[in-house]
Amino acid sequence: MTCWSAFACIHAIFFTCVIIVVAEESTSASKVVSVTLTTEWQLTLSPSHHTGHRFSKATSSLLEAAEFFADEGDDQYWAFVEDWNESGEKDCQGNVYEYLERRAASEETLKVLKLSLSVRNYSPRLEMFRSLWSSTITAVKRTDGEKETAGCCLVMVGDKFARTKEELASLLATTSSGTPTAGRQATRLDHIYPGKASIPSSRRIFDSTQVFTSIPIVTFYGAMGTPCFGHFHALLKSASAQGQVHYVHRPVIMNAECARKGCIGLGTHVDTIGIDGNVGRLHVVGYGVELAVKNMEYKASDDSIMNDIGALLLAPIASESHDSLAFEVVKGFNFSRLNYRYPELNRELTSFRHYLVGKTAEDETLKIWDIKDLGLQATQRILLADDPFQMMMDISQNFPSLASSLSRLDLDSTICAEIENNQKHVSPGSLFMSINSEPIELDTVDIFTLADKITSEIREAARFRDIGLGSTAVRELLRLRIAPPGSELNFPRLNLFDSTTVPIISFNKNIESDRNYAHWSPDIMQLMRHSQLGQVPPVRRNMFNVILILNLGQSNSWRLVDALHEYTRAGVPLRLAYVLVDDSEGDTVKELWNPTSFLTDFAEFEEKEELDINFPRGLSLGTVIGRAGNLILRRFGGEAQVDFVNEVANARGVMFPGNHFIPAVKSKVTWSLVQKAFTRIFIQWYSKVDSVDSDDLVAPDMTKVHSLIDAHVANILSLAGATESEPGAYLSEAKALIADKGVAAPSALVNGIYFTLDDAERLGAEMEQVVMHFVQQEANSIAEAVLSGVLSNEILDKYPGGIFGWLHRTAVAKNTPFIVDNVKYPPTYVEMRPPQDNSEGLLAYIENCDVKASKGNTLWVVADAGTRKGMDLIASACECAARTRADGESTNSRVAVLHPPGVVATHRARAVALVSRWKTGYYCGNYSTFLSEILSSDAPETIKSALSALGMEQYASDSGMDDEELNTLLEQQGNFVASLIGMDANDSSESGTDSIVIANGRVIQIPTGYHMDADDFALLISKESSARGATVRNILESHSPVIPVSSSFNIFDQYMIACSLVAIRQTKSVSRSQVRTLESLESKHSAVIVQGDGVVVMDAVLDPLSKEAQRIAPLFYVLRDALFPHISIRIILNPRRELMEIPIKSYFRYAAPNPSLDAIPRVHFSQLPHHQTLTAHLDVPEAWLVTTVVATYDLDNLKLSDLPEEQDTMDAEYRIEALLVTGYCSESGAKDPPRGTQLILGDAGTVVMSNLGYFQLPAAPGVFELSLRPGRSADMYVFAEHVESTNSDVLLTVKEEHSARDVTYSSVEIIVSSWQGMTTQISLQRRPGMEREDVLPIHRGKDKDGGLWNKIISKWRNAKRSRLETINVFSVASGHLYERFLKIMMLSVRRNTNNPVKFWFIKNWLSPQFKDILPHIAAKYGFEYELVTYKWPTWLHKQTEKQRIIWAYKLLFLDVLFPLTLNKVIFVDADQVVRSNLKELWEMDLRGAPYAYTPFCDNNPEMEGYRFWKHGFWQTHLAGKPYHISALYVVDLETFRHTAAGDKLRLIYETLSKDPSSLANLDQDLPNYAQHQVPIFTLPQQWLWCESWCGNDTKTAAKTIDLCNNPMTKEPKLIGAARIVEEWTSLDEEVRSFTKQLEEHLLADKYVFTPPVRALS
Repeated sequence: MTCWSAFACIHAIFFTCVIIVVAEESTSASKVVSVTLTTEWQLTLSPSHHTGHRFSKATSSLLEAAEFFADEGDDQYWAFVEDWNESGEKDCQGNVYEYLERRAASEETLKVLKLSLSVRNYSPRLEMFRSLWSSTITAVKRTDGEKETAGCCLVMVGDKFARTKEELASLLATTSSGTPTAGRQATRLDHIYPGKASIPSSRRIFDSTQVFTSIPIVTFYGAMGTPCFGHFHALLKSASAQGQVHYVHRPVIMNAECARKGCIGLGTHVDTIGIDGNVGRLHVVGYGVELAVKNMEYKASDDSIMNDIGALLLAPIASESHDSLAFEVVKGFNFSRLNYRYPELNRELTSFRHYLVGKTAEDETLKIWDIKDLGLQATQRILLADDPFQMMMDISQNFPSLASSLSRLDLDSTICAEIENNQKHVSPGSLFMSINSEPIELDTVDIFTLADKITSEIREAARFRDIGLGSTAVRELLRLRIAPPGSELNFPRLNLFDSTTVPIISFNKNIESDRNYAHWSPDIMQLMRHSQLGQVPPVRRNMFNVILILNLGQSNSWRLVDALHEYTRAGVPLRLAYVLVDDSEGDTVKELWNPTSFLTDFAEFEEKEELDINFPRGLSLGTVIGRAGNLILRRFGGEAQVDFVNEVANARGVMFPGNHFIPAVKSKVTWSLVQKAFTRIFIQWYSKVDSVDSDDLVAPDMTKVHSLIDAHVANILSLAGATESEPGAYLSEAKALIADKGVAAPSALVNGIYFTLDDAERLGAEMEQVVMHFVQQEANSIAEAVLSGVLSNEILDKYPGGIFGWLHRTAVAKNTPFIVDNVKYPPTYVEMRPPQDNSEGLLAYIENCDVKASKGNTLWVVADAGTRKGMDLIASACECAARTRADGESTNSRVAVLHPPGVVATHRARAVALVSRWKTGYYCGNYSTFLSEILSSDAPETIKSALSALGMEQYASDSGMDDEELNTLLEQQGNFVASLIGMDANDSSESGTDSIVIANGRVIQIPTGYHMDADDFALLISKESSARGATVRNILESHSPVIPVSSSFNIFDQYMIACSLVAIRQTKSVSRSQVRTLESLESKHSAVIVQGDGVVVMDAVLDPLSKEAQRIAPLFYVLRDALFPHISIRIILNPRRELMEIPIKSYFRYAAPNPSLDAIPRVHFSQLPHHQTLTAHLDVPEAWLVTTVVATYDLDNLKLSDLPEEQDTMDAEYRIEALLVTGYCSESGAKDPPRGTQLILGDAGTVVMSNLGYFQLPAAPGVFELSLRPGRSADMYVFAEHVESTNSDVLLTVKEEHSARDVTYSSVEIIVSSWQGMTTQISLQRRPGMEREDVLPIHRGKDKDGGLWNKIISKWRNAKRSRLETINVFSVASGHLYERFLKIMMLSVRRNTNNPVKFWFIKNWLSPQFKDILPHIAAKYGFEYELVTYKWPTWLHKQTEKQRIIWAYKLLFLDVLFPLTLNKVIFVDADQVVRSNLKELWEMDLRGAPYAYTPFCDNNPEMEGYRFWKHGFWQTHLAGKPYHISALYVVDLETFRHTAAGDKLRLIYETLSKDPSSLANLDQDLPNYAQHQVPIFTLPQQWLWCESWCGNDTKTAAKTIDLCNNPMTKEPKLIGAARIVEEWTSLDEEVRSFTKQLEEHLLADKYVFTPPVRALS
């Protein structure tokens, strides 16, 4: 009874608390922050088009669905469009979904389609079509005057148009082949009706120039579902079917009235009017909003302004909670259970929970011991929840409010143990994610990227299923991982040894017989024993064979020699062989890459090269070393040659010993060093060899030896021809060998794995590092072979050549760059799917004699057998197919010969086609004889004789294939090839189409003049097979695929098609990195798993208390709910342990898609602390440029307690202004990108960075012309080739600048049509005569020469210019307080500067009010201004705190933030007051430095303890240089760009910023740290004074006063401003008074402003 009474008492107390809290909540705690994001695409519309019609800026969901089916295939699109019927019912979404269910190929396709519609994935593409229509309608307006053009359908043929079906019928009747087509050819995204005539594909394999057609292109603008569409489509379809026109459809809703005519208006919000009067603005999803708890150590809010602005002119939002009751316990209350017991109290319980959460966030401060296990506690709470995905979102997005309750959770030892075990394989807190094993970048992932990727996976799975593969095989094929950049699979394995190479290449040792290794065991089982990481196992076999091909005339080649010599001295069992060559043009081959050269200038270590008196002019050092080294090799062997090279290397002196960052620098090699080494090694080895060859022990006659040496030296230094002397002949033979093998210097082979200096550079490593990488990789590969039983001691003992032969068993005889070098010759792949009607005619295969052998490799040879070149190519392919490898295995290949398109058939071509169709058994062993016979002549009698030699005349006569049938067959082959590679089958002028090889999907165009022999084919087969072919074949064989009954292909066709599909898939992959394996991680107790049955598998390792978790958790939640059971998700939670601080200090919400396509998506925050200051930040996809358009409160200093009691919601609206076109620009034939080159896209311009050649430009959806800016950029460069895009939205048609054989391009056209914007790669080439010019020339005014008169004239001109020159001032501000400071700063500049002034502000953080007021302030005070922005590049390490992001923008993008025409800018902090004429600072000579800063004051003794730069690291690093303040600096942009200062700063930042303890004051620490690489000119001290650091005795001389933060007093700036700066109050009152006038009169219709503010105390 007592217990029950106690329970009843507690029960009563609880509900009393609830009632009290609910009453309090009703007035104070139900505050909501609401955020929306809309689009603002700038369309150029005809004025007549607005007559009586409001234009919807949202797009139609029905048209978006049609675009989805267009990506499925042309047939699917036209079927979708033609079968749609308006039902007249009001439930449009239900009607559309019902229609989609009938059209979708599968349930998983339907689900991903609905996901795409909910996120409006295809809206930008429809905007692109509308942009094209906008340009068209403007032209119609010019032609048609003021005539109304507001219909729903429009057809264009050239400059003619039709708006009614009668006009269209008349237009088609008068259209003929002579009618000019539109200026722009149809794009890849256009919908081209498959009529009688077809437009050649604009995406072509080999040629990017525009293809014109004589048949008119008719472009139809209109939308399915509108009344006119059916009539227009029927007429155009009929004309297309008759071959009269090319019919192109671009879906466009031309006005709001068109959208109201049926379900076509679904999703357009056509009846929704925004606050700006626009109809149907698109509200987007797929972004996040962060409200970070702001550090108020230095108060940054404007307390003198009570921003009680009132509600915005938006639809009211209900004040109830927008979050359901979560599962966690808060303050001991289990709200999930309470809600279950008392459902009628849901509202009250929710309010009580909000109250407790808010009070927890505001009132409780966690101790360090409460924090350390929060990661584990959050993980455990997620894993034990009923819905782990929901819980993960709740915790990561509301963590500041939930941290206290989490800290009281007792840990489960089982979960902790599994996490601890997993963290032996992955570091705590590390993050990664993949879809079907393809890595996804966590910092750039968004719902649009994921939707596209998942859709692509489902479509590719369908293509695999079409050839009879089951779900298990399909999943394995989709999860095939791409080889990492350093993998052997990316490099050929060559065998340079044959009967001719033995004397030219010789190793320095034989591990198996060398007595120095006698104590080692030859047992390869030692590889199984545990050894230290990276240690090469001591096995007495020739396992590691390294061949170095070097020109030792290059000074940096010796670093590679030194490194490998050190490895061998340390006991690494490397067998070394040198192939020493020279360069025929005098050692002009580029030096080995030095990765530190970007930051370090070794000029101070340079030494004047020693003059060699006896070294004749006209010879290069590489030549004489090559001659000497090859002479030593041929006379004494490989060991002597290696000794000679080491002798020269060791003779060099040390000039700089090196340190942790910079390698040692040695003196250059001279002829005197080489001669001494040659003499010493020759004597040493002559004596050794002579004593071995001689029976007695008599020492050699040294006089004779020296005479012999003198003769050899004379030959080495001979200026005669290369073959006139013995050393010269040896060198020539070595050069001929590498030329014949297709290798070049500098390069290396590790067990035949061949790589070059360029390969090492691309891997970001030095050559010696790559050598050792492959050595370790080979050790691992051999160990795996031993472990799997493939290799044993017995096998090696019997194998020809032992382990050396086994390692080279798959090696090819030569290297062919256009086959191997995937960077210089990017591979192109096509789907090798045989035509459906291929019976026995179109494709017939020539195979080897083993009819039972698996034919896992397929070659299609496109060649004209009527030419000698074509016959040679066919013969080489057949020779390769008939070969056997060194290990006795066949090449498992088959060859089909295809006739080129547009080529007239000859008698010999017909004969080859006939013979190749006989069965293998009829001519096995004789086919090569047949080819040899007809190679000599194409005369009919020769061919007849060759046929007779086969002894198969009766089969020829019985075949029934006469000339006409064979001609038809060859024509069909040509048409098939044309459709396969995207070219015009009727155009016989196509270059290179008669020399094409397609191997397992890879398309090789053989360079002009090159003879592709059987070795080349073997290399191609080997590369493609090792890359993926063998793996694909193993997968198919292990799962026994079923061949569809309806198909005409066999198991080998399945191999072929599957290989080509996998190759295309891997080539398209944006991420080229290897996803780490998760097999080693346990997931029984520490993973969130959703097991589906589909082909899409998502894996992730995630720290639940990370910024990434805030963004990623909602994506997983959305995908699970949208796609299950057709998706599998596994998230292994990987929290950081032993935390020292709160890991997440912000609240986060995600704009998730709404099931209703007509809904207006918003982001809502409830449960926020009321008295904490928050700062807002939008987390958007990388390609979006976003700005605020409505925010009546300070988004930098949000405090819910500032809201009046009657107002429940604090609203903000952001807008997408543009999408980004980003790219990487290279210069043809150059290592470095063309930095400083300026590009233009529409009205926007940018500068190419040196970092990766990166550039970015803003654009709306549409078609644009990317061009070089007129001036120096266009004068120096042209586009070398077409652009390539990661999203395949590039128009490959380009505008030709000249009609010439070598076509150059001044511009390229690109399409922006997706939420991802566009990423492209372009290449530029220099114009003739510009080879030595720099696009950023040094300013001539900096020249030091010139006479007195010139100096006087120059000074007079500068004085005249300075009176008129505009002074450019740059600043940045965020929040209302700093915008208030900014106005005062601008006024102070204008009051003291007589020159014209232009202000530049970073747009990103300015409030809508400031942007609206700025034009009026500029007009009143007489200055210009411009808002600039630059999106943080994805490759640059990101900051997460808003303040640090702002600091970074002050410095990191100075070279690209402003136009190239701007040569100088002065940065002035927003909280600074200028007291002097900035003209003085503007004209100051910076003495060649890129920028100038003021040093920190040193005369305020009270702050001495805070001057950190006077001791420790900074004192050492600065080495006497001053530490500067970043509140004021001058940037000479011309010098800044020319010296690549921005690139250096970004590189240093990238290195330092990854350490959280570095760059505490980013905007100051970075330039001061970088002073040794980017020098600073120190300004006079009086240019900046601040009370915190400067003494009062220097204040009167101050030219500017800055309101620096005071680390001692932490006084708010607003309080100190009036006290510190005498004129601050009057300046403030003036700008505030003017602002008040604007608010009350000019802007009253947009904002509701507050009464006059309080005066400063």
